[in-house]
Amino acid sequence: MNINQLEESINDQVILLLTKQQPIVGTDLRRLIVLLKAAADMERVGDYAVKIAKTTIRIGKDRFVTSIELMEDMCYKTSQMLRHIVQAFIDENTTKAKEIAELDNHIDEMYRNIIKHLMSLSNVKPEYVPQITYLSFVCRSIERCADHATNIAEYLFYLKKGLRLDLNN
Repeated sequence: MNINQLEESINDQVILLLTKQQPIVGTDLRRLIVLLKAAADMERVGDYAVKIAKTTIRIGKDRFVTSIELMEDMCYKTSQMLRHIVQAFIDENTTKAKEIAELDNHIDEMYRNIIKHLMSLSNVKPEYVPQITYLSFVCRSIERCADHATNIAEYLFYLKKGLRLDLNN
């Protein structure tokens, strides 16, 4: 089953629960809403993964214009954020969720630094502009995945405490 089908399945199950069980307790309704929103965010992460894969294919086996170590590190840290937020969500651990969301600032900083570096290269090596553009798209997709992890952390706070927090500062 692919991620789009998983999201649709979750949506269908939530709708079924809403219509058949008619949750009247606020926390039950919040849980269902949060599940819908978290499923949508994870589906978007899946879409970004597909974009990254397709962009990687477009780059092909060409030699990189620059080291991609920072990009790989950004990708690794974002993957860790996603893994950990799923576990925090399952455990309903808001402390862990807040810690995970705080990592997004670091990912944002990495993104800015990588983009700044790539843009400076486009002036020096104009023949690499297509690859630089592709690498920029990959970085943007990775950065957006971290944002979605932060969204899920925010949903968990809403679920557990009824608070709408903006953890993406």
